Amino acid sequence: MTDDPSLRLAVLETFVKDHFESSEKSVTAALAAAERAISKAELQQRDHNVEQNEWRAALTDQGNRMMSRTESIASLDSVVERLEGELESLRDRLAAHDAPDYLLWGVVVTALVGLTVGMWTVIGLKIDQATAPMAIQLAHLVAEHPAECPVLHPPGRLP
Repeated sequence: MTDDPSLRLAVLETFVKDHFESSEKSVTAALAAAERAISKAELQQRDHNVEQNEWRAALTDQGNRMMSRTESIASLDSVVERLEGELESLRDRLAAHDAPDYLLWGVVVTALVGLTVGMWTVIGLKIDQATAPMAIQLAHLVAEHPAECPVLHPPGRLP
């Protein structure tokens, strides 16, 4: 090779020019790829944002349809008060049934006593009717024959 400086300079100049051109093409290609990547990322981010907004809207809608804490506490308190009132009413009715009914017991005992006395009276009358003829006959026999009835009239005690 020759040591000609102008030739060397021309070779270097061509080399640098080719290098800059190839670098420019590479940079242009890299910038174009970056632009495509950016637009693709922006499109994906936009889709992601739409999905997030739908999710947020669904949560907001759900939150709007739910009962608030104060409403739920008020509702539960009203139910508890109503149930306590009903429970108190049931307790009062139960206490009224637990108390003994002395009037009813008095009527029942009086009826049983009256029934018993009536039965004894009927049985006693039937016994008197059944034994009355025998008693009359026995009285006539004793009156006619007092000496023959020592059991009814022990000796020394005749009527």
